[in-house]
Amino acid sequence: MTDSGKSPRRLTEVMARDTTLSQLLRTTRELKTLQALLDARMGAGFAANCKVAALRADGTLVLVARSPVWASRLRYLGNELVKWAEQVPELASIRNVHVQVGKDPV
Repeated sequence: MTDSGKSPRRLTEVMARDTTLSQLLRTTRELKTLQALLDARMGAGFAANCKVAALRADGTLVLVARSPVWASRLRYLGNELVKWAEQVPELASIRNVHVQVGKDPV
């Protein structure tokens, strides 16, 4: 029991009642899956220097690169990434790629 006299709720109960938390968890899982797929496709350099930040409703994949050099590489490969994504069911909604430079996306 907690200090308030109520027994602690299970996470599943909280998730069932809190749609914001449920959506956040779902989005986090989706981004993690996208990251894993892109890491596998792009290799160790990508995994160490670039992170998936978002997949917007309009199909824009937002990537954060550690440096301007990596951002340039990703921008150059953007169309190729979109064509590849069309072949992968989990990525089929990707229509374009937006790259930004972040301090440390890792």
